[in-house]
Amino acid sequence: MSKYRAKIVVADGLRFHSQGEYARWLELRILEAAGKIKALKRQVSYALRIAGHPLLIRSDRYPNGRGCRYVADFEYVEDGIRIVEDYKGFDTSEARLRRAVFEATTGLRIRITGPAAQRTRAA
Repeated sequence: MSKYRAKIVVADGLRFHSQGEYARWLELRILEAAGKIKALKRQVSYALRIAGHPLLIRSDRYPNGRGCRYVADFEYVEDGIRIVEDYKGFDTSEARLRRAVFEATTGLRIRITGPAAQRTRAA
């Protein structure tokens, strides 16, 4: 179980961080089979870079820094547009910061789905 009480799901040899993320994967697979989206991928990792230089996180273990990454839950093409999507049951300030850096450096907008997205729209 995660720190936010999400139950990890393992299905078809794939590991999902929550039941909600797994349910969203199944929805996206149906949309892909119906031809509404294409090129569906999951857990797509992006190195975060600014002005061509990697963002580094320094720590005792990594005094020279290790590359900061953003991992999207899903990526697909919808109506010819590349969509980067994150399923969020609960959002954190760290996740919001990583999304902000990703969006600022790539020009892509992240689509948030799940309960956290509904709370954000209601606020």
